Amino acid sequence: MRTHSLTHLSDSELLTGLKGLVDAERRRTAQLLVDLGELDARRLYLQASHDSMLSYCVSHLHMDEDEAPDFISAARAARVFPVICEAFAEGKLHLRAIATIAPHLNPENVKGLMTTAANKGAYELAALLDDMFPRP
Repeated sequence: MRTHSLTHLSDSELLTGLKGLVDAERRRTAQLLVDLGELDARRLYLQASHDSMLSYCVSHLHMDEDEAPDFISAARAARVFPVICEAFAEGKLHLRAIATIAPHLNPENVKGLMTTAANKGAYELAALLDDMFPRP
């Protein structure tokens, strides 16, 4: 990838272009979640000589070992609840939010938890979930 100066762009052009890039990245990542979920369901990581999705994502796809679990968790949740990918693509949920709510999702609460998680930071969301789902 070439780096180049963007000084020729007006402020408005730069802001518009950046927003477009972020929107496109969200749509691509939403599709990545769909694809990862399907790969996981088919257990195709075994054909690539990996014993787990985590191993496959880190070693084969070269994902960061700290972010790969979030991708896997989000992909699994999105496979069960496809509306999650739509919310992600629209910028309503971020990857960490999906991974954070994933263990708590069921058909009865998915829309409510997505609403709770929408536009929340990771720490704020974790605190809300601790209140909603207290641990013994």
